[in-house]
Amino acid sequence: MIHITNGGIANMRAVTFIMTIIVMFTLAACGGGGGSTGGSTSGSASSTGTLKLVCSGSLTKNLAGISITVPLPVGVTVATDAAGKVLSTAIVPSGITANAASIVPELTVYNAPSDSVAGSLAFVLVSSANAGFGAGEFASITVTVAAGASPPSGSIAAGSFKAVDISGANVSGLTAVIQ
Repeated sequence: MIHITNGGIANMRAVTFIMTIIVMFTLAACGGGGGSTGGSTSGSASSTGTLKLVCSGSLTKNLAGISITVPLPVGVTVATDAAGKVLSTAIVPSGITANAASIVPELTVYNAPSDSVAGSLAFVLVSSANAGFGAGEFASITVTVAAGASPPSGSIAAGSFKAVDISGANVSGLTAVIQ
């Protein structure tokens, strides 16, 4: 006889969410690609900054995970290793998810901006707590900003932000902003 506990059901929901996101990122990653590791600094110094991602709206159930694509203007990059993979320190759960979620490295897709084409950073944040998490600040991204460039701010496009609640249902009515 198989006995599934409440935690087992939550884990299955998380696995279902992750598999859905894998398919979504696989399709989204087709085409586009390429680019350099960032914009030119023209000999001037660059600076480091932190983007805070915040979701707001009314929830009937806590969230199990978030999938988001953050636009990166020309001259704004994130730290990568020699293979071009985003460093684990570049995107971290913060605010309400600081000790209750993780970033899924296998689902992180970074399209570095070139000297003339904007880039993007897509990732998935999954709750490690059975109770999930509420609305509020959920992630911080450390970026390098070339001299003369401006970091992104404001609302994330609706199609670039998806949330799933702890019962596995898609959540509508939430918005995400970069602060």
